[in-house]
Amino acid sequence: MIRKDHASNNFRFSTPMNRSLIIRLITAALIILYFYTALSKVIDYEKFRAQMLNQTFPSWLSHLAFWLLPPAELLAVLLLVNPSMRHAGLWLSTLLMTAFTGYMGLVLLDFFSRRPCSCGGVISSLSFESHFLFNLFFLTLSITGLMLARREASSDNIKPDAGTGSKSAPRPPGAAENLKTE
Repeated sequence: MIRKDHASNNFRFSTPMNRSLIIRLITAALIILYFYTALSKVIDYEKFRAQMLNQTFPSWLSHLAFWLLPPAELLAVLLLVNPSMRHAGLWLSTLLMTAFTGYMGLVLLDFFSRRPCSCGGVISSLSFESHFLFNLFFLTLSITGLMLARREASSDNIKPDAGTGSKSAPRPPGAAENLKTE
């Protein structure tokens, strides 16, 4: 349940369970988005390539984006699916959505001489204004997911073990010293 904290004038998620559910819902939405967009680019890669080469970027950047975007989107899916890597997936999602939203913002501000679109699937049927709002929505989801995941990790007081991605429960101070061998 979301409750308003009147003292700080902020909304709070009342229980860690609700926070965890919201993180899972955000993650699911992002997984669907990135899997769909990556798949549509891979399935019709010739069309995607032509769209990327039609961008107003320098040719080298268009080629780089053509080769890096689908793998980056699939990497986001893999990171988001794995609970121990979810935080990294949310960071990658935020980075990708910031770039996409920033590009759409520049298009809407007529920064470029023309308005080419390299979006895949049904997203390409959106107007630039709708596409900007669509991207802004998913950017907001990514940032919200990051903030909630950070809050959840700090409230759990559980830190990932170095290199394993698994979590270990915190030990009370002096726990190692209290071990006795008899």
